[in-house]
Amino acid sequence: QMLVLDNAATCVQANARGRASRRGLAGCTPAVAPAPLIFIRLAPGTLLGFKAAPGLPEQGRLPAIERGAHGGPSDWAAIYPQLDIAAAANYLPNQWDRGEAEAHIAALVCEEELSVAVLRDARLSEGSYPEADKASLVRQAFANAGLSLAPAAPLMDAVGEHSVCLLARDADGHELILPHAMWRHSALSALPLYSFSQSARIPGTTSRAAAVQPDTAALCLSREDLADPAQL
Repeated sequence: QMLVLDNAATCVQANARGRASRRGLAGCTPAVAPAPLIFIRLAPGTLLGFKAAPGLPEQGRLPAIERGAHGGPSDWAAIYPQLDIAAAANYLPNQWDRGEAEAHIAALVCEEELSVAVLRDARLSEGSYPEADKASLVRQAFANAGLSLAPAAPLMDAVGEHSVCLLARDADGHELILPHAMWRHSALSALPLYSFSQSARIPGTTSRAAAVQPDTAALCLSREDLADPAQL
């Protein structure tokens, strides 16, 4: 079934502290569902979250965040936005560990209507449940919903072939998982908020942080709304 909600219910809002609300994505529970997988649709312009990315904002290297970082494609290789800017900043050390000299934090916004498959299965949040079994669980849920995933493709690549992203349980609640295909097909845009540099004197730490003026026509944040980057 397709659950269509208006912008007021589904938009992941950004408040004056730059925090995305979980209200829209995590608040949709059907009374009776014939299968564990349901779908919601997000309107163009919805703020999806925030992401630390390698390089300076103008380099547009967001697709490289996950793919290839661990020696090859995996079922779960995708883009994982955080729901607040401070959480995204916690991932900056990963960029320094990968040898990056510059990094930035961007807000991720959908450029077209986005279909989100919601899977509320507690097994996905269990650390003892094997990752391969979790992937099989997702594949079965899609099959039950009438969407066959390519068996030879990594899970999130196969999900992306249907122009769908996944909202699934994790240890802290729900996690939005965006296939790389969403970026390649221009379904997403990244609006830079902050830029950072790794320290040459103390490798692995940040030496410079600066706020970048976002495109306020696309994102309802102004420079005054952004936190002091030195405090992130």
